[in-house]
Amino acid sequence: MTEDNDIRLGKKASVFAAPDSASQRLGILEKGARVKLVRAEGAWALVLPESPPELYLRADACTQKHGSVTLTSRQDLLAAPEDGAHAVAQARKGETFRVLELRQGHFRVPGPAHARVWLPVEAVQPRSGMRELFEITGQNRLSMAALETLAIVAYRQPITGPEIQELRGVSPSGVLRTLLERRLIRIAGRKLVVGKPFLYATTREFLIHFGLESIDDLPPLEEFEETFGQMASAEADVLPFEESPSSPDQVAEKPPQPGVATEPAAETVAATEAEVSKTP
Repeated sequence: MTEDNDIRLGKKASVFAAPDSASQRLGILEKGARVKLVRAEGAWALVLPESPPELYLRADACTQKHGSVTLTSRQDLLAAPEDGAHAVAQARKGETFRVLELRQGHFRVPGPAHARVWLPVEAVQPRSGMRELFEITGQNRLSMAALETLAIVAYRQPITGPEIQELRGVSPSGVLRTLLERRLIRIAGRKLVVGKPFLYATTREFLIHFGLESIDDLPPLEEFEETFGQMASAEADVLPFEESPSSPDQVAEKPPQPGVATEPAAETVAATEAEVSKTP
């Protein structure tokens, strides 16, 4: 990607005040929205959206008249109505804004055209539709086994490891560990059956990565199954379906011992439960 490109988003994407999914979310840009790409940094892209998000100005730095405010000094336009919130843009002394709301000592105003926001870099890369929804490219590309497991969790959550194994026919322990480490899935509790196996569900990071507002935005299961079959056939022309363990998500999967539920390593589970226990 080159800088200062005019681009239409290939999919819906959340926009943030900083290149961090834990930062203030400013809203959603729909698929097809126009943005100007400023630069890409790792998994994030800094863009100028055609329709900037609404931002906040400190009320004590403005004079109000007839539904508008004029700045009495140069001020930051903030991502939230609170001191210490991320500054998304700056406004000059004397600049005027239409007031949308007064909240917590801050005026909510339309963002200026020069407001820069962050979104996942995948949203500004060309997409060809369903095929790329479950594709992670480059060094972070998931194996077909991991993609299949991720799709099962996404469409059937919450689901246990033994239930995934029943659907796939092989132990999912290796790929579950990889998906947990990449924070694409989380442990959502335990199923109240014999052995109390862990329940798995997708995370907020999963929604952000794939530009989804909620899990309801996933395409129909039938569409995914058709496309996944095509992807698996194409992959088989290059590598065996279960690849050699050259990366963490390609660890050879050994059949489980009879009567023993397969789960991730204890240290991985403990860390994951602490970090991603909340529902997206």
